[in-house]
Amino acid sequence: MMATYQKQIPGGVQDYLQAECYHKRRVERALRETFMMSGYDEVETPSFEYYDVYSESNALKQERMIKFFDPNGRILALRPDFTMPIARLCATRMEGAELPLRLCYVGSAFGNDAGAQSQRREFTQAGVELLGLPGAKGDAEVIALAIVAMKEAGLTDFQIDIGQVEFFRGLMDQVGMNERDAEQLREYVEQKNELAIELMLKNYPMGGEIKSDLQRLPMLYGGPEVLDEAQAISSHPRCRAAIDNLREVYALLEAFGLSDYVSIDLGMVQAIGYYTGVIFKGMTGALGYPLLTGGRYDHLLRAFGRDLPATGFALGVKEILLSLDSQSALRRQPGVQVLVGADASCVSAAYAYAQKLRGEGVRTAFCLGCLPQQVVSQARQLGVPKAAYADANGVRQLIEVKEGEA
Repeated sequence: MMATYQKQIPGGVQDYLQAECYHKRRVERALRETFMMSGYDEVETPSFEYYDVYSESNALKQERMIKFFDPNGRILALRPDFTMPIARLCATRMEGAELPLRLCYVGSAFGNDAGAQSQRREFTQAGVELLGLPGAKGDAEVIALAIVAMKEAGLTDFQIDIGQVEFFRGLMDQVGMNERDAEQLREYVEQKNELAIELMLKNYPMGGEIKSDLQRLPMLYGGPEVLDEAQAISSHPRCRAAIDNLREVYALLEAFGLSDYVSIDLGMVQAIGYYTGVIFKGMTGALGYPLLTGGRYDHLLRAFGRDLPATGFALGVKEILLSLDSQSALRRQPGVQVLVGADASCVSAAYAYAQKLRGEGVRTAFCLGCLPQQVVSQARQLGVPKAAYADANGVRQLIEVKEGEA
């Protein structure tokens, strides 16, 4: 029994082989660099925290989390996302920091149903949190950064869909729908299940015109013209404010030259108990689910004793890799470029020469205790294009390895 499990790994986790790890690290480096150059400083939080840190969020179901106990019997949870720990960090460790705070992260998160499309229990997220900057300026900044990050990771075919949870809340206020029914309707709208919406509203006590407007929600998708359609649906103050906010965000993204990547989707209403304004997601043709999600969560930090407006997003690194593969955009892993050999008396010279090449950015490996022809033979077998040899006469010039050389 033990021997069998020694050869396996638990469900929901994975090994990364050489090329896979190369691609993963390259994407992570690109994202880190993009965040840093945009003024975001990286932070790192523990892999597990007290369960109470996450229990305040309506978006994180407790059954999703991987939980265990500390020696004193307190419940701990492996990190299911980064937003809650960073909110705790900001409220408890960074009280005197100048606002706005721009923070970023790259690391592992864990969950029992995380990434339900692939049933992964450990996954890598990269993202940013912008704390202390309210309104459309903050929204536009993080959406623009999401677009740039996806481009810098190598993606060419993607789209950002933008919604506004306050528009849906305003409609619910207008019709006086109770919380339970509003949540059910929200799920149908998010799924774009037009038949279920129609059946639910069929016997609900409201005017025919507002019923018709609610049934149109899943279809309020497209360019900025959608905002005109939405404005005609309701004059409720929350709805009007939501549309005005989206207009301002879209205008800023247009000024940034990024509007071609953006669509408006007022039928996107996920996790409205968590988000408080603009929400967005990144999609590619390769995946039937988002590789990026984000939005404004202005009330989250209150749970930790600090009231700050906040917005951010999280990217799935594995999802980026899958999308890059589908777009044939994964760069080939560079191989060893030079194989350096030496006889037993010239190891020091060979090592010094190899270090010189490495300092110049040339991937270099050793073949010590070999004859020159053996070095060339090994280089050919390993696919290394050049070889060098150190002996009593010094280091020979690089030898081009050609097919048929011994």
